[in-house]
Amino acid sequence: MPVDVVGIINKTDFLNADYGSREDYEDALRNWTMDIKRRSLTESVDEFCRIFKALTAKICTTDFQNEVGAHMVSNLITRMSYDWSHDMFENQLAPLQELVIQFYIDVLKLGPRETHVLVIRSIKQPLHSYLEKCSVEKWKELLNLFKTVFSTSPQEEFTGHLSNLFQILVEAGSDKKETLQREFAELYLYFELNFLKEDQKVYDMYHSLGMKIWYKYDRSVFKGVKDVGFYRSCLKYFITVLSDPGGPYEEDKVKKINSIFGEFKSGLRDSNMFEDICEDTIDFILILSKKTDGPEADKIVEEMGYYYYHLKPDTNKGKSAIFDKFAPKFLELLKSAENDVYCGARLVDAAFDNILNPTMNNTKEHIGLWLNIIKAGLHRNKSLKDIARALRDKEKVLKWKDLKNEAKEICDVFFKRRYDITGDGWNERDITGGFNDILEQLLKGFRKGKILKSLLPEVVDYILSILEDKCVGLFECTHTAASECGDVNIKEHRHLIFDSLVRIEAIMKMEDFPWDNWRSGRALAGLSEHLIKGIGDGKGLSEKEMEILASITLTNFQQDFIDPEKNEPGGVHYDFFVSLSSDLMKLLLETGQLAKENKIIELFLDILKHEEEGIYERAGYTFQTLGAKSAPIFAPYLDKLLDAFFENEQFSILSILPTAYQENPKPMKDYFQRLFEYIESSNSGVLAYLIQVLPHIAKKQPELFTEDNLEMYVEAMYNGEPTMQSLYLMSLEPLASKRPSLFKNQIDKFLERPFNEYAYYYMFKVLGILSAKYDQKVAERILNFFLKFLKGSEDTSKKVTVVIEMKGMVLPHRSLIEKHRSFIEKLSTTGTDQNFKDQAKAIIDLLEGRSLETLADDIDQQQDEIYNLDTRVTTNENNINQVTEEVGRHSEQITEIRYTVDEQGNKINELGEVVDETVQKVEEIDQKTLSHAPYWSRDISKLLNPKTEPDWRLLSSRLGYSNDDIRGWSQQADPCMAMLNEWYATHKTSEATFGVFTALQEINRLDAAVIVENAMKAADQVVEDEEFEYSTPPPIFLSYQWGHQQEVKLLRQHLEMAGYDCWMDIGQMGGGDKLFEKIDQGIRAAKVIISCTTEKYAKSPNCNREVNLAVNLKKSIIPLKFDSCPWPPPGSMGPIFSEYLYIMFYQIKKEEETNDERFWPIPKFQELLMQLSMNGVVPDESKVHKIYKKWWMPLVEEIKIDKSKTNGGGKNPNSGNKSTTTADNQQVDKCPDVFISYQWGKQKNIMLLYKRLTELGYQCWMDIYQMGGGDSLYDKIDRGIRGCNVVISCITEKYSLSANCRREVSLCDALKRPIIPILLENTTWPPRGPMSMAFTELLYIDFHSDPNVQKKWSGPKFEELRSKIREILPSVDGVNDSEKNDNTNQKLITKNDTQKGDVTKTATSSLVKSSKSSTLTKPVQTRVKRYSPPNQNNNDKIKPTVKNTDNDNKGSQTNKQIENEDKSKPAIEQIDKPAEKQIANEHKTEPQMQTHVPPAKKTRPSKESDNADLNPTPVSPEPKNAKSKSCILL
Repeated sequence: MPVDVVGIINKTDFLNADYGSREDYEDALRNWTMDIKRRSLTESVDEFCRIFKALTAKICTTDFQNEVGAHMVSNLITRMSYDWSHDMFENQLAPLQELVIQFYIDVLKLGPRETHVLVIRSIKQPLHSYLEKCSVEKWKELLNLFKTVFSTSPQEEFTGHLSNLFQILVEAGSDKKETLQREFAELYLYFELNFLKEDQKVYDMYHSLGMKIWYKYDRSVFKGVKDVGFYRSCLKYFITVLSDPGGPYEEDKVKKINSIFGEFKSGLRDSNMFEDICEDTIDFILILSKKTDGPEADKIVEEMGYYYYHLKPDTNKGKSAIFDKFAPKFLELLKSAENDVYCGARLVDAAFDNILNPTMNNTKEHIGLWLNIIKAGLHRNKSLKDIARALRDKEKVLKWKDLKNEAKEICDVFFKRRYDITGDGWNERDITGGFNDILEQLLKGFRKGKILKSLLPEVVDYILSILEDKCVGLFECTHTAASECGDVNIKEHRHLIFDSLVRIEAIMKMEDFPWDNWRSGRALAGLSEHLIKGIGDGKGLSEKEMEILASITLTNFQQDFIDPEKNEPGGVHYDFFVSLSSDLMKLLLETGQLAKENKIIELFLDILKHEEEGIYERAGYTFQTLGAKSAPIFAPYLDKLLDAFFENEQFSILSILPTAYQENPKPMKDYFQRLFEYIESSNSGVLAYLIQVLPHIAKKQPELFTEDNLEMYVEAMYNGEPTMQSLYLMSLEPLASKRPSLFKNQIDKFLERPFNEYAYYYMFKVLGILSAKYDQKVAERILNFFLKFLKGSEDTSKKVTVVIEMKGMVLPHRSLIEKHRSFIEKLSTTGTDQNFKDQAKAIIDLLEGRSLETLADDIDQQQDEIYNLDTRVTTNENNINQVTEEVGRHSEQITEIRYTVDEQGNKINELGEVVDETVQKVEEIDQKTLSHAPYWSRDISKLLNPKTEPDWRLLSSRLGYSNDDIRGWSQQADPCMAMLNEWYATHKTSEATFGVFTALQEINRLDAAVIVENAMKAADQVVEDEEFEYSTPPPIFLSYQWGHQQEVKLLRQHLEMAGYDCWMDIGQMGGGDKLFEKIDQGIRAAKVIISCTTEKYAKSPNCNREVNLAVNLKKSIIPLKFDSCPWPPPGSMGPIFSEYLYIMFYQIKKEEETNDERFWPIPKFQELLMQLSMNGVVPDESKVHKIYKKWWMPLVEEIKIDKSKTNGGGKNPNSGNKSTTTADNQQVDKCPDVFISYQWGKQKNIMLLYKRLTELGYQCWMDIYQMGGGDSLYDKIDRGIRGCNVVISCITEKYSLSANCRREVSLCDALKRPIIPILLENTTWPPRGPMSMAFTELLYIDFHSDPNVQKKWSGPKFEELRSKIREILPSVDGVNDSEKNDNTNQKLITKNDTQKGDVTKTATSSLVKSSKSSTLTKPVQTRVKRYSPPNQNNNDKIKPTVKNTDNDNKGSQTNKQIENEDKSKPAIEQIDKPAEKQIANEHKTEPQMQTHVPPAKKTRPSKESDNADLNPTPVSPEPKNAKSKSCILL
């Protein structure tokens, strides 16, 4: 019979069970267990459910505390769990699962006792299993229930039981871990924060529960939560905890709160949900800032600051909604936060950098709100550095010109802030530094916005207020602000200047001012300097204003300039004196006030005598700046000036001595001898001023001089600088007149010693004066000296001076002169200088007395005239009386006429005003007539229109207009204006202006270019430039000449269609300095420079600058030939471009023409794209147009051979180069025969070689004798190489590495100039690097074995060099000119000639011979140094070129055209087409888009092939219509 377990449960009293009743119960359970195995699954499950319901009813009471009863229930559940744990029950236990979980819930709700926990443990295993499978809603119910149970039953007796039950819950639910993370996180916060005020034992228990959750989520409870509502609730929960007036306040508990918030912050950061929660976070901080109770929240706010700090600005960029929500609350925080700490700790910095600045737009509302935040932040010391950084970051957005009111409001707030230093901590330094940083940013923005001038009164007041308040903490700000006051001027700031000077003087008088602070001194001196300079020249100052200047000067002079700590010149007063003494004294002098200020003068003289060198030297400088104009003022103090000079020997004091002495000569009597001792001074300044004053003393007080003085003076003159002798002698002239006796011992010295060339004039005058004062014996010596000079000198001007002095000797020493009458007569009739002959004749006249007789006759004649005059005067007196009467009558009539004239004058004035207005209106109408050209065009037209000047026509040509256009404009009344009108009508204004400006510079009309530049600068001030920055700098720079702008525009368009960004000047540059600045930026940022080469391009100064800069920066250059200009182009670009191979970028043949506007052959553009790719320029695939999607695909090119170009179809190929040859010959005639190419390390040896060759009759070219630097370097090297007949290349290691030497060799190679290499050092041959190709086939002459040869340049090796030169220049050895011309263009030939490989030694092109090939390629111009016929089996195949892998040949350009060759058998081919070459060598160049076939049979080129710009066409015996197709490979 089955056991009724449910009945047994209902009958059993579990509450009062004992061991006796337990035995009966256990026996029944054993029987039931054995019986249950025989039942069906459904019956068993149903019974289990009934059992659980019965148990729930029996034990879910608060009275269930019987341990025996608990064991009885547990035993029953254990027996059941053994059965239901088998797999066979797995799908039938759903009803039981619900009952088990519900039983668990009921126990929790009850407030579990120990017996309940014992029962629950018995179902732990199935409970785990059931919890894994139960729904999320059930889990949430359980977790919320735990929170409720713990909150309502926190008694110690339950805590342990609850903990055990919760442990079961934590260990289960692993598959729902992420889904239930929010609930567990909330419970975690609850356990950790809700019981902080409880006893330590209770807190520890709850903390242990929290730790269970912490470990469950791998120590990151909040990581991965994406629920905004959860984070908002957490923030509110933290506010509740932190605002609780009951605490906790213990340090460890507060740290725990901070630690939990740090975990919360990390989860919030990882959630990337700032846009949704930004407003809640700032609300959270705002609430905490206002709380008055609860634990300290500083660390919490700091953690929130770090949360803001780790936000990524790019994530929030452009999300203005964040700014709208965040900014107002942040403003409120800055305004209302009671704790200043909340506004530090990275909070403000991070809020600006990562939230406000990225999300702010440029609307008026956002900028206004942002500025309000700035104003609020100015009140927070902790935020000052952050405010300064924010201002710096937004300086481009803040257009202060439109924010004048806001700027004034910010100044009002900031300028009232004060902060004084109380210590020397880092915090205080940060605060004072923050003040200064903010001020710097504000003043910088105000200056850029051009409103600083209007705010200068506030700035000056700010400086002076800080100084007056002695606020040391802001002294650095005063220094910064003072440096920005340079716009002060008396016209706009008159009251500001003088009011400020009064305040500055008051500060200078403060005894308790911190004078030891250098910043205050610099600020005071700097501000005063700007104020004084703002006064200008001082004109128009009132009496009161001049007194203010005098007063502040006096106050400064009364101060002590010695720093008491260092005991040396320094301090505020000294800084003020150094900066302003000169300006103040000069102003007082100019206004006349200095003459009234005796006290200032006396103090200044005392400063001149100061014992410190730095002080009296500065005073001396001030004195010197006053100049001679101050002499009348300082003349009464001459004695004190001289005392000051003797005290410190300041030569500047003597600067006014010549003028001051004339005003007051009296003191000189006592000081003269002491002053005269300085005639031997080594100080040139003292000596110069002393020599200037001595002539004045000689005139006024000659008695002061003694013979010893004169002896010392003359010796000083001879021992000093020869150039000073003239000044010395000038000073002796007045002394020689006044006291000639002093010179008795000096005359012989004058006659015997040599003088400086220019001193002779003054020496002759001194001797002339002395000759008249001394006796005949001395005079004769002087006369003999004069005569000797006249006979031996060729200097006519000096001889005239001598004759004049001799003329003065006639009266006192007539007999002496008479002795030499015949010589003087000869002088009067010979020579070419008429003045000289007239002076000599005057001496003869004096000797003959003719001049005295003539004087007597003149006197008699004058007496007769006086008598006649007296008669006439008497007659006129009567007539005057009559006239007086008539004048009286006429005066009345004139008065009436005057009134009439005044009336007419008024009318004329009115008429003039009308005429002026009419003229102005006519000009306005005239300007409006040609509406396209700017107003300044008329000024340009006036300069360029004159018929004698063709510059307007030259300007038209530069701008790309044709001759027909120019003829049409020449018929206009104003041709230049008509041309400019059409230019501006067809071009964008900014581009047109830039084009005119560039063209005027190129034609060297700088007067007109200045007008355009000034207009462009004026236009820049109208609207402030908005800086444009490329997201990435364009990798390609297009360098071109303005005349080809349209072609380059088209090129840029197609390059952009191919995916390449290009830099082109139009639309990106202004005038003046901006032009060169932006070109410099473009070239530096570019990877490749594309040079659009034309004849005008090579001559353009600006284009030359671009090329030179690109070369110096080692940029890759790809030359494109836009026309048939010679290559390399003549001029300074020649040596540079000689190492580059161009791409022929214009269409020559009809088959190259396209159906659109493109002017280049399509393969050439593909070649350009390949060069860009090989130079590392990667196209943007998203921008590539469909026509360039697969530009690298091979093209099929049809090659036609014109029979007219075959051996019999053309003319003499030499005729095509006739003009070129003539031009070359003309150039050769003008240039030396030998060009010496060397590196400067061997310059001394090469100079000896130059001298040796010159002695042998050769005309040599060496750089140090022929050229300077810059562009002329390349230009003169180019002309030297083009004109020479032979080049001597001096090979060293440095030579092979030199860029300039490499250019010279490359240019020689391109122009086919013969090269003789001489080896000056032991190095490899051929030399390593790019030169190796040019020197491979040349034989060198060894000069390095014997170093002495390089010093003497003689011996066998030198003779070998001479023989090589003679082969090319036989005319030196007597060879006729015709032979010389034949040898001019020949090169040195190696010894590797073969029977069938003879080299053609002419300047015409040669073609490579093929043994079996009958197919000709599209002609390729080539230069082959070695050649052997290709493989027989591959004669008819098209072979692709091979990319260069030889590092030594990287200097070769990537646009070389390639022909396959085999180097196993040496031979030489020369193709000589001057200035245009392409090198064929498949192993030494990059792959190109050219067809390649075996070499053609050797034929004679036609005239047409010689005239072609690229690829001379080989002639062939093939039929007329022969064709072949070949693939153009990349």
